[in-house]
Amino acid sequence: MFLLFAGSLVAQDRPVFDVISIKPYEGSNDLVYARTSPGGLAVMEGQTVLSLITASYGVRRYQVTGAPDWTDQDRFNISARAESITGPFPVELLWPRVRTMLEDRFALKARRETREMPIYALVVDKGGAKLKRSAGTDTRYRVSRGMIAAGKS
Repeated sequence: MFLLFAGSLVAQDRPVFDVISIKPYEGSNDLVYARTSPGGLAVMEGQTVLSLITASYGVRRYQVTGAPDWTDQDRFNISARAESITGPFPVELLWPRVRTMLEDRFALKARRETREMPIYALVVDKGGAKLKRSAGTDTRYRVSRGMIAAGKS
């Protein structure tokens, strides 16, 4: 569970962008992207604060609690430069800077905690399974967080 709540990192441990421009997103489509360029440039367009939180902290939306509605509604164009990066700008260097930007520019306070939450258990009914074996031979499956899809074609 991830909560918007308590303190920040020690100042010397906070990687920062040297220059940041944050403007309201004026687009009319759902185009959202983030890219980095050599020389420490990061461009993020059409981003919500909540999407930046989930990406930079590596959490899912349902794991973020306490965020005001505007964090998932208002969209921004962000251009930032980290002058200490002269070559390629890998994602491992981007996200810590985005976290610092969220703390400084959007007054984000964050902490991690463990919480018990409801879950679903998939069990066979007392009458037995009603699934039918597929006639296909090509097995396909996909597993991701919270979802399993399988079948034959």
